[in-house]
Amino acid sequence: FPAVMQNNREWMAVKPNEIETMQPVLNTVEGNVITFGLGLGYFSYMASLKENVKTITIVEHDMEVIQLFIKHILPQFGNKKKVKIIFNDVIEYITKQLESENFDYAFVDLWHDVSDGFDLYLKIKKRNT
Repeated sequence: FPAVMQNNREWMAVKPNEIETMQPVLNTVEGNVITFGLGLGYFSYMASLKENVKTITIVEHDMEVIQLFIKHILPQFGNKKKVKIIFNDVIEYITKQLESENFDYAFVDLWHDVSDGFDLYLKIKKRNT
């Protein structure tokens, strides 16, 4: 996939380093999986291929990204019935809805570089402690 740009910055891409960092998680996920941030759908696609993954819930706050995914990427999934997309802000979802859900694994992919990643990490960690 080519990179997706936002405000002259690379926002989403599927690159070897991203694939490498996702692989240990993909090796272990099973059951009901939630991912915070859709990106280009690589994590969700790879998780959907696993027989022991029942569902993949994706929380994404950018409707344009969701529409791109639904139109161009999701149709390529062999197991697209496993995928559910929730249009919401991740912090709001974690604060108001996550406790009422039952997930076995969570994957977070919300930042594009260290300039915004650390602050988001702290916000999420604060909500889950």
